[in-house]
Amino acid sequence: MTVTATLRLEYASPDEAERIARTLAPDNQGYIQVTVSGNVILATATASTAGSLRHTLDDFLACLSLAERTGEVLK
Repeated sequence: MTVTATLRLEYASPDEAERIARTLAPDNQGYIQVTVSGNVILATATASTAGSLRHTLDDFLACLSLAERTGEVLK
């Protein structure tokens, strides 16, 4: 069985979306496919079980939260 989830993340500008995607890139290799189109990030995760997918998404969202908060501080 394969379980897949796609998150659609919309930002205020394409520059912000690119910055967030670049910040997350090292943590995502092999786990989450990230694409940027304009101000939207699409993050797709695939796993063999729902539990594994949940853990992958938990990690991704924690890193995303940190990247967003860091961006706010640097503005």
